[in-house]
This record gives sequence, C-alpha cells and structure tokens, in this order.
Amino acid sequence: MDPIAIFTIIEKGLTLIPALIEAGQEVIPLVKRIAAVAKGGAEGTVTEDELAQLEADLDKALAEFNSDLPD
Repeated sequence: MDPIAIFTIIEKGLTLIPALIEAGQEVIPLVKRIAAVAKGGAEGTVTEDELAQLEADLDKALAEFNSDLPD
C-alpha cells in the first residue's frame, strides 16, 4: 500500500473534522475509521478498498457540510 495515499486520506480527514464539529456533526465514527486506517497503514494491512471507502465518506461529509452553507 502506498504510504502517500494513506497520509493523504488521513490529512483530508483531520482537516475536515474541525469544520464538522463546528457544524454540530457527529465525528466519532470518522475519527475511529481514520485511526483504523493509520493503524492498518503502520501494520501494512490497510487495503485500497478501505482507503477508497473512507475517502468517499469524507467527500460525502464535506458535501453535506457545504450544502448547509447559505448561497
């Protein structure tokens, strides 16, 4: 597994979490998944599917956050 891909997803999640907290969103599940990906990356067990699913969920959370912003 590409360590850069793992770090990129972790960075994306960590960047998004404060905005989600400010918006009153639930972040605990995302934090746990980011931690699991970090652990899997360190152990060499994280899969591309796990990364892709986490990224898709982060993108969805960001889209939901942005949809709540006034035009």
